[in-house]
Amino acid sequence: MKGWSFDGKCLRTFGGLSGPPFLCAGLLIVTLMQKLAVRLWFSNEENTMAATAPHHRFASLWISDIHLGSRDCQAQALLQFLRSLQVDTLYLVGDVVDVWALQRRFHWPEPHQAVLRQLNAMAAHGTRILYIPGNHDAVFRDFAPTQFLGIDMVAQHVHVLPDGRRLLVIHGDQFDQDIAQSPLWAWVGDKGYAALLWAHRAINRLRGLVGVSRWSFAAFVKNRLAPVQKAIQCYQQTALSAALEAGYDGIVCGHIHVPTLQQVTATALYANTGDWVENCSALIETLQGELQLLRWCDLAQQITSAEATETAFGEGDWALR
Repeated sequence: MKGWSFDGKCLRTFGGLSGPPFLCAGLLIVTLMQKLAVRLWFSNEENTMAATAPHHRFASLWISDIHLGSRDCQAQALLQFLRSLQVDTLYLVGDVVDVWALQRRFHWPEPHQAVLRQLNAMAAHGTRILYIPGNHDAVFRDFAPTQFLGIDMVAQHVHVLPDGRRLLVIHGDQFDQDIAQSPLWAWVGDKGYAALLWAHRAINRLRGLVGVSRWSFAAFVKNRLAPVQKAIQCYQQTALSAALEAGYDGIVCGHIHVPTLQQVTATALYANTGDWVENCSALIETLQGELQLLRWCDLAQQITSAEATETAFGEGDWALR
């Protein structure tokens, strides 16, 4: 396996300009402030938390690949998801803000800003939030470790389960170099994925017009392409092997937009949080220490069903099934 480092640093680019990370981060912040005309996301945080009463409580929650600033981000679904639960610790496992997309075209509707306000409100109300930048928001890696508005920014983290198992929490783009193909195939793959997301948006826009629920067309296609499945398996093996070689019992990552929870061996666990572009998924640790993979579509149906029961009988059952 090729050598790699969890904490490697390099020059970043912003708006076509190369420069030191602190300069690029400064340009990013100034641009966001100018174009958003922000009231700052910590405004109205009381109203944000009170918008929906939490229906579930978990010990830990991992989400990644939100891609705020991208047209493909399912910010409204994420906002409903975050408002439906209460967690002790929240891990933001990279690609929270899609700096790459913002460089190409500025896109920042109100639901994207509302997600930031919700995160800040959760931190203000006692949730410990750890932000581990990914490749789409890598400009922030050079500020780790630091704390901003109650959110801890770190390069990586080790989560210890109640049974003592130690899981490495990291975005996962660090493993790309170990599975990379030729530059041509990498370019073809990038353009192909962009086209797939375009089709994904178009299909779900049509489904919305006729009153049909969202469907992950992108995931449907990826699950049926043998080269894609081979690349996913290679990535999973590489990521888990790296974590085991570093002395951990497993890994929690994101990056490839494939939600997975797999106990590979009795002592080796691979978990991928998925994304909020195609799958709207998350990894949770229950209060009893059990890991589960959630999809918002399933949880939303459960909440709707429980609310109907509560209306009819005066109480609801919020337990996960």
